[in-house]
Amino acid sequence: MGKVIVVGDLMLDEFVEVTYNGDSSDDNSFVVRKSKTWYSPGGAAKAASAVGALGGEVRLYGIISGDEAGSQLLKQCLDHKISVEAYKVGRQTIVKTRYISDSRGQLLRVDTEPRDGYRWVGDAYPSFKDHVALPEPEDVLVISDYGKGTCDVLEAHNMVKDATKRGTPVLVDQHRSVDWWKYAGPNTMFKVNHKQALAFLRSIYTVKEFESRYGPLVDMHLNGDHKIYDSLWAAVYDELRRRELQYKYLWITLGQE
Repeated sequence: MGKVIVVGDLMLDEFVEVTYNGDSSDDNSFVVRKSKTWYSPGGAAKAASAVGALGGEVRLYGIISGDEAGSQLLKQCLDHKISVEAYKVGRQTIVKTRYISDSRGQLLRVDTEPRDGYRWVGDAYPSFKDHVALPEPEDVLVISDYGKGTCDVLEAHNMVKDATKRGTPVLVDQHRSVDWWKYAGPNTMFKVNHKQALAFLRSIYTVKEFESRYGPLVDMHLNGDHKIYDSLWAAVYDELRRRELQYKYLWITLGQE
């Protein structure tokens, strides 16, 4: 069995556990007491950690900053037995901080990231993409694109083309709905959640056309109707087929992140 090569946006997931102490007397905000904090790999690193947890050999490629969060992310990857080939740059590491209450679940998510992501790295370090080892036919290539610029810098779309020529399976963990065409191919498996699937449908029509065609799907989404998945899958499948976009499998998941 080959290895899994994961390419994408590296992030640190931070979890802050708090205790709910009621509402503020000054305004309508919650009052909480912080109890503990823990971390885990996020973004493309989360996909890599899932592979490692299943016992697979995984190699992770991405961009990371030389700050405290970046060091914590590298530590988390090491703890999860992930081989990381990360290019260190001078801006902040992307961090997603979730505040979680034992009685109310997730209260809030705070994102910390460079305003323009990592797209500038391609101009500053044009040879970075040359350090990524191309997958062999027995490997699996995973593209985890959150739209932060890493996949643009590494020219992940060209990696998909090379993988397709080699017969390597490609799994696209798609978080940018408008880029489906970049990663399409006969070996490509698309994985999106229902929110991203709706965003894809929105991207190919005007607002009026979308509301006319898929307004009921939006209502199902807003009402939490689980029947949306069959209808949504059929809609996306039909649109992909109509546009002759190549892919092997299409997965629409229950999650929203």
